[in-house]
Amino acid sequence: WFTAWTRYKTVEEYYLPRMITEITGQTKVPFGDGVIATRDTVIGYEICEELWNPTSSHQDLGLDGVEIIINGSGSYMELRKAYVAVELIRSATLKSGGCYMFSNLRG
Repeated sequence: WFTAWTRYKTVEEYYLPRMITEITGQTKVPFGDGVIATRDTVIGYEICEELWNPTSSHQDLGLDGVEIIINGSGSYMELRKAYVAVELIRSATLKSGGCYMFSNLRG
């Protein structure tokens, strides 16, 4: 289904389908390893698997000034796994600072 994004800190522009362009008026969308900077904060994202990885991307995001890290997990739940996930999130917040937002899409 997915291939790992191998271009560190790189964003590319992709053309949207004509149907989307007709509705939104937008022709291209940025895609890749980037963050969203607003006047008040910087928002980054990592996928569910990255939280479990020893070299998680939230470490680099925190060092780059990201204050809010979002993780939309799609993991299934099993006995005692939630406790481990909470500890990983707590550790990510302690290492990176700011706020780590975790939402499990399943289970």
